[in-house]
Amino acid sequence: MTSPSPHIDETDRAAAPAPSPLLEREAELAAITALVEAAGAGAGRLIAFEGRAGVGKSRLVAATRETAAAAGLEVISARSGELEQDFAYGVVRQLFEPLLSRSSGAERAKLLAGAAGLAKPLFESSQLDAVLAGTSDMSFPVMHGLYWLVANFAARRPTLLTIDDLHWCDRPSLRWLVYLSRRLEGLPLLVAVSLRPAGEGQEAALLTELVSDPAAAVVHPGGLSLGSIATLTRDTLGAEPDHEFCAACREATNGNPLFIRALLDTLAKQGVSPRADEAQRLTELGPEAVPHAISLRLLRLSAEATALVRAVAILGDGAALGQAGTLAELEPAAAAKAALELVRSDLLRTDSPLEFVHPVVRTAIYEAMGGGARIDAHRRAAVLVLEGGALPQQAAAHLMLTEPTDDPFVVTTLRQAAERSIGEGAPDAAAAYLSRALIEPPAPEQRIAVLSELGTAEMHTDERTAVEHLRLAMESSNDVEQRATRALEYGQALIYLGRQGEAVELYSRTLEQLGDRRPDLSRLLEGELNLAAWCEPELCQLAAERLVAVHEDELQNDLGSTALLGALALSELRSGASRKRAVALATRVVESDLAAAAAYLVIDYATFALTAAGEVDTAAQASERALSLARSRGDRLSVNDLLVLRAFLHAQRGNLQQAESDLAATEDGPLTVVMSAYATGFLAEVLVDRGRPDEAAAATNSVTFTSVPLGHRLLFVYGRARARQASGATEQALGDFMQLGENMQTLGVRNPAFAPWRSQAALALHALGRTQEACNLAEEELELARLWGAPRTIGISMRALGLVQGGRAGEELLRDAVAVLTDSPARLEHARTLIDLGAALRRANNRSEARALLRDGIDLALGCGAGALVARANDELAATGAHRRTVLLSGLDALTASERRVAQMAAHGLSNKEIAQDLFVTVKTVEVHLSRVYRKLGISSRVGLSPSFGQPSEATTAGSG
Repeated sequence: MTSPSPHIDETDRAAAPAPSPLLEREAELAAITALVEAAGAGAGRLIAFEGRAGVGKSRLVAATRETAAAAGLEVISARSGELEQDFAYGVVRQLFEPLLSRSSGAERAKLLAGAAGLAKPLFESSQLDAVLAGTSDMSFPVMHGLYWLVANFAARRPTLLTIDDLHWCDRPSLRWLVYLSRRLEGLPLLVAVSLRPAGEGQEAALLTELVSDPAAAVVHPGGLSLGSIATLTRDTLGAEPDHEFCAACREATNGNPLFIRALLDTLAKQGVSPRADEAQRLTELGPEAVPHAISLRLLRLSAEATALVRAVAILGDGAALGQAGTLAELEPAAAAKAALELVRSDLLRTDSPLEFVHPVVRTAIYEAMGGGARIDAHRRAAVLVLEGGALPQQAAAHLMLTEPTDDPFVVTTLRQAAERSIGEGAPDAAAAYLSRALIEPPAPEQRIAVLSELGTAEMHTDERTAVEHLRLAMESSNDVEQRATRALEYGQALIYLGRQGEAVELYSRTLEQLGDRRPDLSRLLEGELNLAAWCEPELCQLAAERLVAVHEDELQNDLGSTALLGALALSELRSGASRKRAVALATRVVESDLAAAAAYLVIDYATFALTAAGEVDTAAQASERALSLARSRGDRLSVNDLLVLRAFLHAQRGNLQQAESDLAATEDGPLTVVMSAYATGFLAEVLVDRGRPDEAAAATNSVTFTSVPLGHRLLFVYGRARARQASGATEQALGDFMQLGENMQTLGVRNPAFAPWRSQAALALHALGRTQEACNLAEEELELARLWGAPRTIGISMRALGLVQGGRAGEELLRDAVAVLTDSPARLEHARTLIDLGAALRRANNRSEARALLRDGIDLALGCGAGALVARANDELAATGAHRRTVLLSGLDALTASERRVAQMAAHGLSNKEIAQDLFVTVKTVEVHLSRVYRKLGISSRVGLSPSFGQPSEATTAGSG
């Protein structure tokens, strides 16, 4: 917030000098005009003016604003400041806060509607308070929301968005700009920025990424020619210049317009004529032209103007006159008079707010001040901006430039700035503030909190440093309850890095120290311990022993209880002893509001248990509920993890296209390395069943996931083994299945519903002629499957045993498997078993029944999208003497996973904008997908989608017996 300037009569106000005409910029101006026209027609683009200081970048940005305004575009502008690089979303605030504050309630609501609402915490303190109460990383939600905010502006009216001096932009704003630049296609939005060479900026990697985008128009303004230098010389020195003089001027300044003007201004004040014999003087002044020119102007200033210009250099462009006057220790009238003097001296462009004519001028004045004077001024400036109502981050920008002095004000302000930065999705800024606070240093009673806050922020930026700071926070506490809370934070960081053993040991020790003091905290520690321990061989027995002492009927509706319920459900699933108990435990988890909002990983475990138990409807409802909550928070990481588990659910039901679609939606990340292992394993299985074993093998052979805990690699290995089996690498597949079995047994996972490795290994052994071994494994799995009681698991085991036994006994087992699977939701396994039974009957010369079973199996397999199964069934059908079933595709099989996902959402009535917001893509991307869908399905609009996607199967079949 800025202070109002004292009233100045307009007759006393000195106008800023009119800008000189742009020289030699005809090509740049033509490009600007073309891009403005294109943006008005809906073709969004980014134009970047890149070059050294003083080359005229800001003048070109200003020309872009003028051209856009004349063309009727709405113009939104900001300018990065050197002092505000650590002020998270400072540039974003400059862009949108004034517009939102001027908008009516209805307009503001419309601009922040839909996904744009995710950006509200940046502009509404009440919303930010709610964010600060949570612990989620808001980085992606805020970026996503800001994209839709600017899209809403552009939808209202074609828009130009400009950012000057982008090289000083704060990191979160710059990250958002990179995110936006990739999504400009189809938006009536032109983005224009100016920056020094990308490699010179504080965020060189992001700046380089921005200007390296092939879709960006990057303009490099060149130096002025001798002709333009002669024109400027003539205008400034009032005489016709000699050629040698102009050549020396160009050599001294490299043709830089700002340096040329500063050099000529200095020469004019010294009364130098533009003659050839003065060329040597230009060479001597050239490198220091700007500082020298400014020094001359400062010498002619009053003491009040000098004090004020130094205060403005401290506060930065946009400072209020009242605030700068206070910092300069001037009375209001004296400050106003000094501001006019600075404008007349061509040091400031305007006096309300105070703004330098060029950043180079501000830098020269700032650097001319003594180091001690600068540090003292920044400390006083921090107090001033806070008293003026500014955000803590604005004060923190000044405090980051001070020296540590054991100052409580510095620590408090930096912690406040960090808290808000975390809530706004800028953990890197928060970490910078807290690192500085730590060396102030904080008072002993505050040090633990600062360490904890720093470690939490660093979990999003530098996990290894975070672990060290969280360890120090825990070890610095002598209070048992506080130490337990810090131990949870430290342990979660260890788990994130895959150091489960250390985490489990920490939790065990902390639980002993905590005793009976905090039952809720003990439950949470116990739950975290068990969820960490099950996936490592040396820890899983410890987890099992500890869980025996937990009684689920005593658990309450808190996060710790939910974590324990999830651990109990997973333990029951692994043992395979009681499906009923596992379902009851997992159901309590998914019905918990707390779990759905704050512990999506526990939801993952519970959904997995329900799916493996055959309770797919309950699992699907829980999955959709958790996904809806994660999407409403814009939590992309949670969304992607939940999509991986939903893909598993779809595959278990036989909805292969939907499973592939969900997995495709996670390809661009973010995805944890643990969930990447699951996703790769699930994708391999889906691709095998879809009839693309080569793709499945390629997906699994290129990765190992050796850094992932053993338990989390199990289903990846299962998917890899199935891919190898389908590709004909039977020996390799068998080795994978047997190794998987050993690993599962080591981890106490006996339930074939987790991964039916025995039946798959039995089929591999059978193919290799080792029938007795195959029968033994298949019989063992069937016994375990019956103990668990899920129809899908029993059907898989019966089918495998029937195939390896063969003969009449094998046929009866296949018939039993069909009966078990008929009313189950496992459509793919039902189809597979029908086809295997039909094949067995064909070999037994019972062709009539075989044909009926094979046709039913083909119909089911088609509905699942199981191309490999359909092909095999058709071969069997032909062997009975019947015609192959001709597949009359509706066109849906021609759709890619992404096209199918978009089409399904459109069929359910979502608008293009709603689909784009849910899938984190642009409206243009949705439009492109839908146009391809319409062409492939032979329809003209989304009206034709409902019947296509309302049918239970993907195709119809025709044929005769």
